[in-house]
Amino acid sequence: MSVFAIIIKKPYVPPAPTPEQQVFNQYSESGDGFVFNSDADWATCRNAAAGIESNASITNTDAAMISRDFGSSFGISRSHFEFDLTGFLATGRTIQSIALDLSGFGYNESTVQVQQSTFSGTVVDADFDAFTGGMFLDSPFTWELWDGGNYARNVMILNSAGQAYVESNFNGSVKLCAREAVYDVGNVEPNAAYRCGTSYIEMGETNWPYIRTPRLVITYLKIPDWTAQFDNTKWSIGSDGTWDGSKYTTTNDTLNLDTPTFASGYKPYKLKLTFTGASSTWVELYNTDGFPVKLFNGQFFSGVPQVINNYNNLDLTALDIFNYDSGNFDVTNIEFLEA
Repeated sequence: MSVFAIIIKKPYVPPAPTPEQQVFNQYSESGDGFVFNSDADWATCRNAAAGIESNASITNTDAAMISRDFGSSFGISRSHFEFDLTGFLATGRTIQSIALDLSGFGYNESTVQVQQSTFSGTVVDADFDAFTGGMFLDSPFTWELWDGGNYARNVMILNSAGQAYVESNFNGSVKLCAREAVYDVGNVEPNAAYRCGTSYIEMGETNWPYIRTPRLVITYLKIPDWTAQFDNTKWSIGSDGTWDGSKYTTTNDTLNLDTPTFASGYKPYKLKLTFTGASSTWVELYNTDGFPVKLFNGQFFSGVPQVINNYNNLDLTALDIFNYDSGNFDVTNIEFLEA
């Protein structure tokens, strides 16, 4: 009696790529700022359609979100922010959370709430009551002033209503209003000063790398998509560096790459760099979207590919690579992870 075994081999199916957590940071537009109102009567002060003072060009203020008893009058200040999300691509991304991220400044005497703003895009006196709908935080956020020796980042994660509002505007702009929560939102007459200060987009790069400008933080899952942006068809060499057909070589310890051909609308999340001949390098990547910001600013150790996070997601204009110590070195690959 013979026994035959038939073995059927299934074709190998490679595992599906695993999505990775990524972060898209969009900074506020130039019209952000605060609007302030004052009156001897609390209800008149709080319910007014327009304020008596506004500022859309201020760098920072300790009166960004306040409710205050001045003795002979009351004061309320509210802040408005706009975020342009036309550069964020939602396709292929699973949204995990969305947060309004504001720095502390001056005082942290109360809590803050967030809701949809209807301000004009540049804060004016008439925007005092430019907000609508319910609150975008499940509970008021306790304002923080310091994180060690630096101003704290107040990362306020939006609730389902806030996230739905932002997601419905991924192809446009998002406007948010931040208000002092206990007295202004709660409509409780204050008996002292309750101030929460912050910075605005005009703060720019001050105190780098501790960014203090307002930003909307979108955290999501996406399958990694690394793209090589390497050869001399991708960049023009600036004041330092050479290209020999296969690699870049620094001159004066530096490689300046300018005018990338892929710049328009390209907003990477991470950078991967391969280099030889240097123990470590320093990398800076620039944009010109309203103000000069170093997108990448980090030190790479050894000659293997390294990854550093992007501080924000803006169009690229230049990439500078330095030897952290001294001496020239070769750059053999540059890759970006798209946001």
